[in-house]
Amino acid sequence: MHLEVEVNQAMNKLIFSLTLNLRADASTSCSTVAYLDWVPSYFRSSSNRQVLHELRQEDADACWCLACRCWASTRPSTSQCCELRLRSEEGQQSWALSAPEAEAFRNLVDHRRNSLRPVAQ
Repeated sequence: MHLEVEVNQAMNKLIFSLTLNLRADASTSCSTVAYLDWVPSYFRSSSNRQVLHELRQEDADACWCLACRCWASTRPSTSQCCELRLRSEEGQQSWALSAPEAEAFRNLVDHRRNSLRPVAQ
């Protein structure tokens, strides 16, 4: 399952790309979150702004539950601020996120707000 949470800020976008392993036996592979701090090309430096971290199973489950609550609100994406995207074989669907919903996602998946472990490269 692939989810993306995008938070548009003044001169950058925070993009959290989640790959969720929601199987009952999650011991074979872990869920991950890739973080990208996107800025326009004329502001980019040579530093790497993308990082990949493991997502604890309880956080992956919480992300899925939060996404389901957002989808149940049936707000199609018209927001320029925060957006949730589901990517699947059938295509991509987008929903607008309220500020509290976006904040809840960030508390779960932002490596700067919690103790996510980097994935060994």
